[in-house]
Amino acid sequence: MKKLLISSALLAMCAGALAGSLSVAVVDKEGKPVPDAIVLVFPSDKSAMPKTPLPAQAGFELRLEGKSAGKPSRPAEVTLSSAGALNATLLGCFIHGSMRGYVYASETPWAAKTTAEGLAVFDDLPEGAAQVKVWQADQLIDLAPQAHTVTAAPGNLRVQLNVTPRRRRI
Repeated sequence: MKKLLISSALLAMCAGALAGSLSVAVVDKEGKPVPDAIVLVFPSDKSAMPKTPLPAQAGFELRLEGKSAGKPSRPAEVTLSSAGALNATLLGCFIHGSMRGYVYASETPWAAKTTAEGLAVFDDLPEGAAQVKVWQADQLIDLAPQAHTVTAAPGNLRVQLNVTPRRRRI
């Protein structure tokens, strides 16, 4: 009986450590949902963050080459030296100027790309104070992180950008 009570208490403490969920809606300056924005959640309790830092190697270069018929494709390996949005000009098409890509290295394990409906959902967040940061390629000036308190009850947050992002052509 004593072991059962101790096990139950430990289980309850572990369940409480990662108990919150948060749904973040990202909208443009006109109030329309923004797909493909990056949402990051930073708990104030630094003990909840993983202990694995980014590798400390300098810079990276990614050259995209076409695949020749009948030849195997060449894989590319990239080592990132810092967190955040990396130079957008690294991923572009020389033929189609509207084709672009971005690399965002997250410094937190709680990072997500918004859906077509502009939503990013996080489960199992540590309870307590947190900062929520949103990055979107067309937002030239970073938005200030928003404070949010994660609780056992599901939370909702709405973040409005200062721009209307360029829509992807399909």
